[in-house]
Amino acid sequence: MKKTLSLLLLTFPFQAITQSNSLKSPQNLIPTQGAQYTQAALTTKLIFKWKPEAPSQEAPTKYRLRIWQLMVGQSITQAMKVNQPLITKDVKFASQTIIFGLISGPYIMPYIYRFVWTVQALNIYGAIGPNNGTSKPTTFSTSQF
Repeated sequence: MKKTLSLLLLTFPFQAITQSNSLKSPQNLIPTQGAQYTQAALTTKLIFKWKPEAPSQEAPTKYRLRIWQLMVGQSITQAMKVNQPLITKDVKFASQTIIFGLISGPYIMPYIYRFVWTVQALNIYGAIGPNNGTSKPTTFSTSQF
C-alpha cells in the first residue's frame, strides 16, 4: 500500500504595519507655535495641552513634558541638545497640565525670553510612536511690550 501526501499552499496579500505608519506621536496644541505671553502670564501659571498619541494604547500612557529656554543665538535643536530642561514633568491619565512660575525673578526689558517645548508618549514598554514618541518642538516667548 502506497501513501501519498498532498499539500495545499495558500498565499495572502498583506501590508506590513510598522510603527511609523500605524502610530502618531503626540501633537502640541497650547501654547501654539510662536505664541507670545506677558511677563505676568509666565510668572503665574501657563496651561500646556497636547493631542494624545494615536491610536491609544492598551497599556497606560504617561506623557513627559519638557520645556527648555532658548538662549540668544541658539537654534531649537541646539537648545534641546545642550541645555538642561527648565521643566520636566510626567503627566498620567491626562493630555494637559499647568506649569506655575516658568519665569521667576526680575524681568529684564527689553530682553525676550524664548522657550521650546515637547511632549513624549511613554508606556511600560518605552516610547510610543515615531520620533521616539516625541512631538515636534513648539516655541513661544514673552511679548516685547
